[in-house]
Amino acid sequence: MVSFAPDVESRLQTCRLCRRTDAQVSSEYPSAGQAGNPLGLKTVVGCPHCDFAWAEPMRTQADLDAFYSSGSYWHQNQGGPELHAHQAVQARVRLDFVRAFCRSDGSLRILDVGAGNALIADELARISRATRFRYVGIEPDRNVREAAANRLRDARIEASFAQDLAEAGEGFDVIFLNHVLEHVEDPVGFLRRLSGRLNHDGILYVEVPNQDFRFKSDVFPHVQFFSPKSLRKVAECVNCEVMVVEAFGRVQAVGANEGFLERLYRAFWVRVFGYAAKSGLGRVANLANRALYGYQPSPAGLWVRAILRPGRGVARE
Repeated sequence: MVSFAPDVESRLQTCRLCRRTDAQVSSEYPSAGQAGNPLGLKTVVGCPHCDFAWAEPMRTQADLDAFYSSGSYWHQNQGGPELHAHQAVQARVRLDFVRAFCRSDGSLRILDVGAGNALIADELARISRATRFRYVGIEPDRNVREAAANRLRDARIEASFAQDLAEAGEGFDVIFLNHVLEHVEDPVGFLRRLSGRLNHDGILYVEVPNQDFRFKSDVFPHVQFFSPKSLRKVAECVNCEVMVVEAFGRVQAVGANEGFLERLYRAFWVRVFGYAAKSGLGRVANLANRALYGYQPSPAGLWVRAILRPGRGVARE
């Protein structure tokens, strides 16, 4: 739940999601100073009704698109073998979660929005013996997009890439939206456009941070902040059935909030994970990463995930 800090600013604003008129500034925007915040985001505004929060001043989608296509974002987020191994485990967790909600045989057409390094495609190739996958990845950064396309050229799936939604086509069985919705100006409009690209029985998988401005010192370049409650509200605005929405994963506590045994547990698995990732020990890295992050439902989870099916009403709590 958004907690307010009246000393920051008391002016009431209209919520960008539910349109109630008593949203207000919750905190300063967490970032690494002006150099680490080239979009000039200054505050986080939160709504006490739908639990939605957003950054101000909000930037236009054109400004955001220009930032992501410039290469600045991925240049800062390539990381080393540990980050790659962590992202590979995340991709496997997402795919395993989604498979319970879609058919398991025949052919599936997959759209991966904000594909990045296209690790979802790697996981699809790993399990492609039972199901034939046709993968389309949307990635605005040309260098990242081309590197992923080259890597997947000999994969056991049919893979292609597009710069934006207009190039991607339609008729998809599953659309992955992994850590994208927090980066767009209008999440409701964006989800509505995506839902129109699905087949009749298609599903959307949406994953976002769980209001990370509450516990991170730097959230740039996130401009929207979701909880399970506000993500459900977004789905309602788009007329989607909510098949599941939940917080999950374990926040990596550091400092005074972390007990001795927790520090010991985390330090052990951090060392195991780092060694395994650098040594190419994929199974050990997978085990250690899951020990660290849990990936299980938790009210105070690190992330929020949802399975949405458009056009069939809204599931009620």
